[in-house]
Amino acid sequence: MELKNIEGLVDHLSEAVEKLIQERDGLKKEIERLTAYAAERDEECVRVRQEMAQILESAAEENQRMDRSSSEIEAKLQNLNDRLMSLVTSPSEEPPAEQG
Repeated sequence: MELKNIEGLVDHLSEAVEKLIQERDGLKKEIERLTAYAAERDEECVRVRQEMAQILESAAEENQRMDRSSSEIEAKLQNLNDRLMSLVTSPSEEPPAEQG
């Protein structure tokens, strides 16, 4: 091989190595960017899960309040019904037996 051919080959290989180095550096930057993006998404997922847990807890508490309120309303309605029945029926009449 001639010296000129060897120099050309070295130049070509040098350029190829330089391109590979640039590509490697670019890929490293892309990895860093994607890693940061994944970390942000992870943090967002944790935040959303916490918010969902709080919402579910609030909904359960509200459901319990509604159940208590419903029970109180039913008891008041039953009491009112009993009082009305006692007012409507004469003292000699027995109120009808409650069903259920």
